Amino acid sequence: MLTIPTCLGKSPLHGYGCFTSEPLEAGIVIWVYTPGVDRVLGEKPSYLERLHAYGSNARPGKLVLCGDNAAWINFGDPANLIEAELVREEFCLRTSVAIKAYTELTVSLDSDADSAWKLKCMKEGEN
Repeated sequence: MLTIPTCLGKSPLHGYGCFTSEPLEAGIVIWVYTPGVDRVLGEKPSYLERLHAYGSNARPGKLVLCGDNAAWINFGDPANLIEAELVREEFCLRTSVAIKAYTELTVSLDSDADSAWKLKCMKEGEN
């Protein structure tokens, strides 16, 4: 669950994205896995669930679907969020740099074990 105020908006990177509603300092925890809000998906997730979930690096072979705006965090290069320490059996997300208000929040490809599948889907959607 996100620990900061956010909003959704049109992303210059891909479709829609998750944006911070306030300025953030570097090193702040902005997302922590929260049972009841976020969930580990079963064996056969739907296409849309898989598209918005991330492949857990803490639980190999499992997908986690965020139950809030975090499901709309896109990949960025460079990313402004990093996977950090384990909290509740998942890596939390911290800001890697100071972030201005209304900036899109982004993660690196290696933070999502399912990123190759997502990139393939995005590429196929462009054709």
